[in-house]
Amino acid sequence: MAGTDGPGGTGAHSSRREPLAVLRAKHRDYCSARVFRIIQRMSPDEMFVFVKDLARGSGVGGELSYDEMVRLATTRIYAEEGLPSFEEWVDQYRTNPEHFDAVLLDLWRSEEGRQPPG
Repeated sequence: MAGTDGPGGTGAHSSRREPLAVLRAKHRDYCSARVFRIIQRMSPDEMFVFVKDLARGSGVGGELSYDEMVRLATTRIYAEEGLPSFEEWVDQYRTNPEHFDAVLLDLWRSEEGRQPPG
């Protein structure tokens, strides 16, 4: 379990209580940011070759839609980057939230607005 009382609790290092849904949204945001930054560094030609190699290696044939290309690339990058599970991430986040907050894309804020006041 993360911290001292599990994900969403106060934890040993947490200076603020964040709902579990917000922590999950921040984890997704963090992983998305890491994948996005890798894709962003690729030229269109590099991305095309990368995805074609992935498609060939996974037995996917024919023309791929843009969504299929993004899905293939994202899945591979996510696996290769060794991104942390939610539980691992919460432990790391509670130790140093400033580090993680600096790299988030702020996509998680849409989840924060859905939380009941508390």
